[in-house]
Amino acid sequence: MTSPLPTRSRTRLGVLTDCHLAAPGTPDARFNNPVLLSQSRKLLTDALSWLTGQVDALVLLGDLAQSATPDDYDYLFAQMAATKLPIYLVPGNHDFPPDSPHPAAALRSPSNGALVPPPTGISFGTATLTSGDLTAEPEGFRLLVDGNLPASTPLVWLSHFPVLSLESTVHDQNLRYAGDLLNRAEVERTLQERRGPVVALTGHLHVRGHAIANSVLQLNMGPLVESPHDASVVTIDVHGNQITVDRATHRLADGDNATIFDPEHTTFDWDGTSWRALSRRTEHQRDGNS
Repeated sequence: MTSPLPTRSRTRLGVLTDCHLAAPGTPDARFNNPVLLSQSRKLLTDALSWLTGQVDALVLLGDLAQSATPDDYDYLFAQMAATKLPIYLVPGNHDFPPDSPHPAAALRSPSNGALVPPPTGISFGTATLTSGDLTAEPEGFRLLVDGNLPASTPLVWLSHFPVLSLESTVHDQNLRYAGDLLNRAEVERTLQERRGPVVALTGHLHVRGHAIANSVLQLNMGPLVESPHDASVVTIDVHGNQITVDRATHRLADGDNATIFDPEHTTFDWDGTSWRALSRRTEHQRDGNS
């Protein structure tokens, strides 16, 4: 049984994913589009400049550094500290040193000023932020999830990897798919069994999109280092039994639109039993390409 919803309240989260920070002069790479490693630090500072002043906290969804190097994390946390905002983060696959089953120590140090939300959750504004424990295995990555998720509503699940697979959606656009968790289906099932509404903020795929499965709304955030070069504000508005989730994105650099499945501004509504998208019109459609 979930806790009663507040009468009315609102929380704004500034969300970044796939920053892939690298030292100046690092050669660019390519996934589906150019990966601007040489500009990664400037993209971060530009994103923080845009977000600061309009959000209540910052959320980092992993792949914070390209090669899990201490210098890149030092730069990251220095920039974050300058915002004076609370910081919540989860690691991504690029945040694991070679041959280590655990993320870089810098991400787990209390001195960095950031918090990794525990399975028991952290209450922040209208939401309870929570996450699992990401570990590396020879075959891939696994997210360890506590079955006793907090009953607070709404639950905001932070994960680098998606919990609802977008593989067919991505492949339909003839794009490379970055892959899912080894136990993705198990994580989805655990979130579904909670019954109350879940907002999953995810990255990894280097696409901007969303998916809905019963009580789970997944917002897959566009990467910072590759097109669409997104910084996003996710607003969670609770009023009575209704929850409205709004995602507004800002592109920090020009790039190809192929990895954009959702427009810059999309709103979703929880009516007490299910999620629905109130707007669903992609930039492909606005450009007349589909």
